[in-house]
Amino acid sequence: MRVGRGGVFAVAGDARGVGGVKGGEGFRADAGGVVAGKRQVVSVGHGGERRGWGGAGRQHFRRWQRAGRALASRADAMKADDVNLYLVGFMGTGKSTVGRALAQRLSFACVDSDHEIERIHGKTIPAIFAEHGEAAFRGMERAFIEDGHPATRTVVACGGGLVVQPGMLVRLQARGVVVCLHASVETILARTSRQNNRPLLNVEDPEARIRKLFTERDPIYRSAGSVILTDGRPMNDIIAHVVRTWRRESVEFARAAGATP
Repeated sequence: MRVGRGGVFAVAGDARGVGGVKGGEGFRADAGGVVAGKRQVVSVGHGGERRGWGGAGRQHFRRWQRAGRALASRADAMKADDVNLYLVGFMGTGKSTVGRALAQRLSFACVDSDHEIERIHGKTIPAIFAEHGEAAFRGMERAFIEDGHPATRTVVACGGGLVVQPGMLVRLQARGVVVCLHASVETILARTSRQNNRPLLNVEDPEARIRKLFTERDPIYRSAGSVILTDGRPMNDIIAHVVRTWRRESVEFARAAGATP
């Protein structure tokens, strides 16, 4: 990967994981239970939308904005152990829970995109949807990825819809290792039925909504990189699996950037 002042350029390559479970629905898993995805050649600038960042959160945003802009200047010195890890996947696949455990294991910071947006704006996600609409919320997600989080040594648990926006996957892949957590629709239904903070499920038939969204987003999740299954697995097994995948792919990421593995 070549990094310049105007942006970050990621080199195409395969992302393949290892593990110990069978494949989930809609995926072709290898013997280790992980689906291989492909990275794309991308070119991403450091500008981007900054809608909604202001008020009481302005100082906090500017601090992380500086950290995000440091990506280009620090890339040459980045080591594999400093490469960010981005967790993507459908709602209810365990991104927030797994993210916290991973951050503890790696001695990284942990940032949840939904929680951070709520903190900056002083409103819950349902309130943002109700008052400003989904389009405004997606703009906040784009601003968060562009400038709103540290460039290194951070596990980022991304909201379920973040990666499905046009151009967002390549933005993530230009900033670190992307791993998709996957679970069956039945597992997702069981997990989300206990929660009331998901505005997309505030409909008459949440199950039908989940199945429709899952079908629509499935191809994008597949393309995100290594897909790790979370159905019926002990947390320690999932964490060890993701760490193995991140360690291998972070070396590739740092080497592509011309840094020291």
